[in-house]
Amino acid sequence: MGKLKIGWASRDVSTIKPVDIPGQFHIRVSTGIIDPITVTALVLESGGDIAVFLSGDFVSIRPYLVTETRDEIAKRLPGFPVEKIVICCTHTHAGASYYKSSSSMSTPDEIPHPGIEIADSNEYRAFLVGKIADAIEEAYNGRAPGGIAYGYGYAVAGHSRRVVYFDDLSKRPGASAEAGVIVAGHAAMYGDTNDPMFSHYEAGADHFINLLYTFDAAG
Repeated sequence: MGKLKIGWASRDVSTIKPVDIPGQFHIRVSTGIIDPITVTALVLESGGDIAVFLSGDFVSIRPYLVTETRDEIAKRLPGFPVEKIVICCTHTHAGASYYKSSSSMSTPDEIPHPGIEIADSNEYRAFLVGKIADAIEEAYNGRAPGGIAYGYGYAVAGHSRRVVYFDDLSKRPGASAEAGVIVAGHAAMYGDTNDPMFSHYEAGADHFINLLYTFDAAG
């Protein structure tokens, strides 16, 4: 087995432009930066194999972000096995939108917002892909002999927000039937548990915190 090589790099992907902040049922627009949002790349190489883990401060990862990132790395690092790039997110609800419009999700461009400036998500995604590629390229070029260790802790940091009921909420009096409005079935986000038809939470919560440590040659 070959020696393990490790590389790290990070980039600030905040933007001062007013952008859509996904993660709620309504559009939110940024008005500035309090804390930066970042992307962080970890490259692990051993025995002729390699893996790249890229974490970003976003609510979710869309397949086209992965595709565009891999395409950019293929241009910068010819021959690099781009299928080894894995992208995950912290699921923050305070990150910028890079989303394209889809049948299940509209972009702010498709919703009237007179007097409210919202930057283009496609423009932000182009900026984001460049920063992600910068981080991956730096981590790859800077990889050096090292070691890893792992551990885990325990902390109750949250609970399921999906509440399940015995009855169908869409059939209750006053349930919305307007076009474009999501109508719940037997479960609802932020549902009221003080309800005679309350059944249970949709899922449990994972309170384990998994940790990965890396060390350089000096330990």
